Amino acid sequence: MEIGYRFIGAVLVISFYGELHSEQAEAIEIRVKELVKQSDKIIINCIDLEYLDSKGLGTLIKINTFIKEQAGELVLCSVGGKVKKVFELTRFYDYMKIFKDIDEACKYYKG
Repeated sequence: MEIGYRFIGAVLVISFYGELHSEQAEAIEIRVKELVKQSDKIIINCIDLEYLDSKGLGTLIKINTFIKEQAGELVLCSVGGKVKKVFELTRFYDYMKIFKDIDEACKYYKG
């Protein structure tokens, strides 16, 4: 699993590449918590996230909780494939805001 990030204006966009599962979950959580200190508007781009297990899902929940505690907001975008199925089965769409793509997620923060 790799992480990339960039800024679109004041919005921090974090991209996940590969699989988020139990072996990397703790390291990913630590790295993302470091990154999100740079902005209160965060998007996690899931377009290249290929797989997510229950530990990975828990990691997203922990990251979201951390961001809320810092008075920020996290949204997700570009969820597809197996990850989308996991989100549907767990009703994760009811827990977080999820947008079709980065443009829609950025518009949410601007609007």
